Amino acid sequence: MKKNILFIISLFIFFTLLITYFIISINNTRVKFVNEKDNELEISIKYPSFKYRKLNKRIKYIINKYSREIKNTPFDDNYHIYTLYIDYKEYKYKDYISLVFYSELFLGGAHPNHYIDTVIYNTKNNSFININDLINIDKNILIKLSNISREELLRNKVLSNSDVKEMLMDGTSPKTDNFKRLALTDEGIIIFFERYQIAPYYFGDYNILIPYSKLNLNI
Repeated sequence: MKKNILFIISLFIFFTLLITYFIISINNTRVKFVNEKDNELEISIKYPSFKYRKLNKRIKYIINKYSREIKNTPFDDNYHIYTLYIDYKEYKYKDYISLVFYSELFLGGAHPNHYIDTVIYNTKNNSFININDLINIDKNILIKLSNISREELLRNKVLSNSDVKEMLMDGTSPKTDNFKRLALTDEGIIIFFERYQIAPYYFGDYNILIPYSKLNLNI
């Protein structure tokens, strides 16, 4: 009896420490899961896999960036456990696949850090596009994005508060770095703002949808 109990416990520990991958086919997209847990860290990652090798390589780069950070950070016994959670959303527009990765990384401190990474892939010519490509199409795109995003965000009374407004104005100024997180959808371009970009951490992250017609942009 004791041997059976020890065997069951051993199996439980083994499978808890083992990284498991599950693959599900959804609309020609293979969704993969990575789960890992021990006494010091917990990792739960969901990410897509496609038939496009170049796109998969970029996805793995994003996933590995955060995985390496949590695994290479010396554990501090003052904290219960380090955690990494990654999820994503997928958008499609014409020949483009847009992926938005939401990462939550806790390595001690008052709260976890949250990150947003976006990837836009052209399946027709196997290439990536980003905000710099939009600037090449329209040299005034940053000014347009800045003006429209401010107009949309300031409709929120919380964000229009004088204590937050200065931060919002800086985070939506016409700079490449402020508008590098984006996705192409059938309805328009979605712009993503990380925590701390336009408001304090506890406000969360924000995004706005801008119709292509409002930007006079033909992609």
